Amino acid sequence: MAPSNRTPQRSTRRLRGYTLVEVLVASSILAMGVSAACVLSLAMVTQEEMTHRVERATSLHENAARLFQLGLPPDDISGTNGILPANDDLTLSYSSGMSTVPGVGDLLAQTITATIFTTPADSTLPSTARGWTAGARRSDSTQARPTRTQVLTVYRTIIP
Repeated sequence: MAPSNRTPQRSTRRLRGYTLVEVLVASSILAMGVSAACVLSLAMVTQEEMTHRVERATSLHENAARLFQLGLPPDDISGTNGILPANDDLTLSYSSGMSTVPGVGDLLAQTITATIFTTPADSTLPSTARGWTAGARRSDSTQARPTRTQVLTVYRTIIP
């Protein structure tokens, strides 16, 4: 057989690269991943801020209980002239009563209720995060701020 003068043809499909459809599918998958990461980071930052508010308010609540055990009246613990610093995210309310413990006698019981606001009162958050409240989305901007309530009952002996 005589040698042929034809050169083998290369597949042009291998040299062309990616099709437009492949590029569009890949970029849409990448865009969904980036947007999901942005949403998760916003939720994480918001949750971190709420956790910080609750931790600070819980610390002040426990400090109020300890100050009461030391003998200070509620007016000296919190309020305008109180020892504890003013905090817009915490409201303390006090209710007192007597409790009789067998073998010990009468004790002054003080119930300290802490109402903790988990979101800021004003619009210090960026506009994209203002609607988030403890994992749920607020539909109305005039809705009351979400709260958490903690109750401590503290006992103190009555000094005659």
